[in-house]
Amino acid sequence: MGFWQNVDDELKYLGMSRKELAQKADFPDSYIPKGIKRNSIPAADLALKIAHALNTSLESLLDMSESNEISHPKNSNFIAQWEKLSQAQQEKLVEFLEVMSK
Repeated sequence: MGFWQNVDDELKYLGMSRKELAQKADFPDSYIPKGIKRNSIPAADLALKIAHALNTSLESLLDMSESNEISHPKNSNFIAQWEKLSQAQQEKLVEFLEVMSK
């Protein structure tokens, strides 16, 4: 995934709009669609402001972490809950998910 896709994923997770992000990070909201269209990464200072506004690391927005998907807060919470389940409960959950995904 690219920088702006990661930003959009974080926005969705946080329930924040692009406009709110632009206001919080102090940049014009027109930068986001331009960045997506150009498939570009913003200047380092702006990228850092965006990461701070999203309360995440610049590394995760740039997809530099090998374990980016696992380290995402929503995924790490899922993993923590999963580890609390017994083996039997994990198996039942997997069965349930298989049925639901059909």
